[in-house]
Amino acid sequence: MKTFTYNLGKNTKLKLERGIGFEVVMKAVIEGRYKVARVKSKNHPDQKCFLFKYNDVYWIAPFTEHKYSYHLHTIFRREL
Repeated sequence: MKTFTYNLGKNTKLKLERGIGFEVVMKAVIEGRYKVARVKSKNHPDQKCFLFKYNDVYWIAPFTEHKYSYHLHTIFRREL
């Protein structure tokens, strides 16, 4: 299993502004409750996204995959 890295300040900001932190993403991945999608942005060609559900809301968490880790960048709601 790969480890997770992220910016602690960004995690605090996400919790305050969006009510969700990187711990939720990590738990969803560890429990296998996610899907992976490629980022279609030309600005972030090396990123993928974890897609998961939390509190009846779908979320997207862009990440960069490294040999032994995932670096989480942010989390936002998936608008249907």
